[in-house]
Amino acid sequence: YHLDHTGGNQVLVERGVPIVAHDNVMIWQTTKNKRFLPAPEDLQKRKADAAKQLSETPEDQKDKRAQLERQIRRYDAMMSIRLTNPTKTFSSGTLRLNLGKREVILATLPGHTGGDVFAYVPHANVVFTGDLGWSKTLPNLVDATVNDWIPTLDKMLAQYPTAKFVPGHGNVAEAADIRTFRDYLDDLRSRVSKGIADGLTIDQAKQQLTLPDRYKAFAFQNFATPNVEDMYKELKGTKGK
Repeated sequence: YHLDHTGGNQVLVERGVPIVAHDNVMIWQTTKNKRFLPAPEDLQKRKADAAKQLSETPEDQKDKRAQLERQIRRYDAMMSIRLTNPTKTFSSGTLRLNLGKREVILATLPGHTGGDVFAYVPHANVVFTGDLGWSKTLPNLVDATVNDWIPTLDKMLAQYPTAKFVPGHGNVAEAADIRTFRDYLDDLRSRVSKGIADGLTIDQAKQQLTLPDRYKAFAFQNFATPNVEDMYKELKGTKGK
C-alpha cells in the first residue's frame, strides 16, 4: 500500500481501470499512507525554496538547474495526489483473473507489509512480486516482519524456480537474485540477533552492525542502518510501539 506504488491510483480509477489489492490496503491506503505524504503547506514551501534556488542558479549550471526543475515538478505532482482506494480486495489465498487469452494469478503472502499481493502470469512464467521482491537493493523494513518474509520468499522460490521476477525495486531478476535478497534478510536477522544476545543496545547495534561488503553494491544504501533498527525492534517485540 506504500505511496511509491499507490500514489497514482487516482489516475487509474478515473480511467475505469480496476485495482485489486489485499483487504488491508483498503484500510491503510487513506490512513497510514498519510505519513508518507507531506502536508500541502510543506510542499508549497519546498516548491518555493526550489524555485528561488532555480532563479539564483546561473544558466550555465545546467545539471543543477535540471535537478531543481525536476524537484519543482515533483512537488507539483505530490500536491495533486488524492489517496485512492482499490476497487476490489481479497484477504487470503489466490484470485484468478482472466484478461482475454491471458490468465493472471494473484496471491497473498506476508512479509513486507500486512497487505502484500504478488501476481503470477503462467503464460509468460513471470512473477510480479510487488515489494515482496527486491533485486540488488536494500529494502524498506518500516512495516515489515522479516520472520514472515523469509519463509514467504522460500515458498515463492520453491513454487517458481524458473520464472522471471519483476521486483518492487531493482531490475528484472532471476530466482538467484531473489535468493540473494532472501539471504540478505536472513543475514540481517542473524547479525542483529547475535548483537542482542551480546547485550548491544539499539544504538550500539546501529553503530556496530555495519553492512557486510557483499551488499555494498546494492542500491538504497541509506536503508542499511534503518534495517538494523527495524530488525532489532522486531526481534525485541517493540516494533510499532
